[in-house]
Amino acid sequence: MKRLILGLAICLPALPAVAKDNTTDTKQNTAWTLKLGAARGEVRDGSYNYGTSSAYRMSAEYNPRYLGLEVGVTQGNYSIKKDESLDKALSFAYSGGNAGDYIAYYNFSRGFENREFFRLNYVDIGPTLHLRPGKTIDPYASVGIGIAGSGSYRTYGRLGLRVNMDRTFVYFEGEASSINRHYVQRNWTYHDYNGWVGIGMYLGSMDPSDEVSPNAGRHPVQSEPFAFR
Repeated sequence: MKRLILGLAICLPALPAVAKDNTTDTKQNTAWTLKLGAARGEVRDGSYNYGTSSAYRMSAEYNPRYLGLEVGVTQGNYSIKKDESLDKALSFAYSGGNAGDYIAYYNFSRGFENREFFRLNYVDIGPTLHLRPGKTIDPYASVGIGIAGSGSYRTYGRLGLRVNMDRTFVYFEGEASSINRHYVQRNWTYHDYNGWVGIGMYLGSMDPSDEVSPNAGRHPVQSEPFAFR
């Protein structure tokens, strides 16, 4: 995940240069898109315990040109490995200094408390900014907020790359999010870093190109046959 973040940091300054393109490889013919994606990443809690995360997303985006709006649903799954120092301290306290009891208490606590697993379902909404809308290669960025049940929510930022085809596309994203989880009358904070890959399709009719040829409406000039006069 650190390599993913480093790669995004290296690529970000080059995005404005990539956006300057005068080619006419237009692939986007409608403003509405439907997207499906999956992600894997790393999650950390406020005590610097870490673990793995996975997520699945279905979203729709309205993007008439450079600025758009994306709405979707995301399921996030989180598995966090807890710090074992607390288990060791409690085991030592309960064992009374007896080595056999210490090992027994420690193994018992590890079996039940060494991982925390939870799942959150979000409704996401946020604006998007496309640097090369309609081109075959389209870098973009987005921010937003995801609302979950029971007072939980998250804020996120994304950097992505879309590869457009005729009516479909594939996309790759790096996402960083801050999660506020309300559980047992407390608020728990997590930081999640994910790499996304997904597919999408354009919805609606394919509008014909509005570009008019510079020679449209002109009649070809016919040269008269050569003759002596």
